[in-house]
Amino acid sequence: MIITADLANAVSKVNPIFLEGTLKIAAAEAKAFGLRDGQIVQAVIENRGDRTKLLIGNKEFGEKKEVFEKREIATRPFPMEYAELNVYPVLANDICPNQKLNDVGIEYRFLNDELVAVNFVALNDDRNLVTENLTLMNYVKKNYKEFDTGNNPNAYEGVEVIEKTKLFIIYQRLTGDDGIKNEQIYISTPKLDEKLSKFYAKKEMEELKNSQ
Repeated sequence: MIITADLANAVSKVNPIFLEGTLKIAAAEAKAFGLRDGQIVQAVIENRGDRTKLLIGNKEFGEKKEVFEKREIATRPFPMEYAELNVYPVLANDICPNQKLNDVGIEYRFLNDELVAVNFVALNDDRNLVTENLTLMNYVKKNYKEFDTGNNPNAYEGVEVIEKTKLFIIYQRLTGDDGIKNEQIYISTPKLDEKLSKFYAKKEMEELKNSQ
């Protein structure tokens, strides 16, 4: 997979732990799971207690960065402001081709080597075709919750917060100063989202103290 500059720039502007799709498993891991080298399998990332699990068939393992980096879906992480954070961008169609998420990027966000959040990002340009096609809006409504977007969904602007027992989801559809729609889905768990929020709050306090 080639990650273009456009994808990298678009996804990095944004901040799941539940993702259905397919993954291509590398040779060593394929053998461990009783699969063929390069076999495409159905995969689900879900939460078990306070940990994120990737299920492949009836097998599971903790979603740690060192495991993620061994998969063929892994790309180079973005350079981040904080050393504790790593973000890996991929194209949605490479992960879940049956979902028809054309021109959507996915970023996997790791904090201290643990997957804490995933973002779906509409890769819009000045025409905003991805957002106008209602790709991410329909995905949220279908998979997580229906919400009121009025008689004309394309006129909708706002933020929807969806809280479930083991999922915390934010859908955002806003227009930037440049006219480009900033549309994304942030997905985490209540515990992991709190952990990420505390991390950012701590860093902000440290920066404030250092600036005084």
